[in-house]
Formats: sequence, C-alpha cells, structure tokens
Amino acid sequence: MTDTTYNGWTNHATWLVNLHLDNTYCMTDSLTEEAADMLGNQYPEADLADYIKELVAEWLEPDCPNAGLAQDLINGYLDDVNWREIATHYIDAAKEGLEQ
Repeated sequence: MTDTTYNGWTNHATWLVNLHLDNTYCMTDSLTEEAADMLGNQYPEADLADYIKELVAEWLEPDCPNAGLAQDLINGYLDDVNWREIATHYIDAAKEGLEQ
C-alpha cells in the first residue's frame, strides 16, 4: 500500500486547499468564526466541511458554460480533498479560541 499523506494531511489535494484557505488572514478568521458558530450543531465537522466545499466550488465557477479540460482537471482533483479534515482543523481552532 502506498502512503499518500502529504505534510501531515490526508493527501496533497487536502493540504493544497487548506494552504490556500490558511494563506489569507480574513479567510482563516472567517472560517474559524463559522466553525465556532457550528460548534452547537450535532455534526459540526460535516456541516463545516460542506460549507467549505461549497465555498471553494464558488471560487471555481467558470466564466463560460464550457470550461474545458482545465476545469475538469480541477474538479477531479477536488474529489480527492478530505473536506472533513480541513473542517476539523477550523473546528479545533474555534475551540482553542473559545478556551482563551
């Protein structure tokens, strides 16, 4: 079996999406606040994972109806992202912020 983990994340796709989310302070802050709001939900990681996945999908909406090969490659790569792992990262940050 091949190890597909990358820099402590499930795989390269998950690491890369999280890298871009964490690279902008306002996005990190926004997602941590969203995570804090979802802490009372029954399944906060699942809810936040869905939220993050939809957010990233909005960023990738093509300007034209037929985006072609590049869009197909991006969408295929995003299928490999562990959205729940990224959500857990922000849930943990929200919990840490509440403890302080």
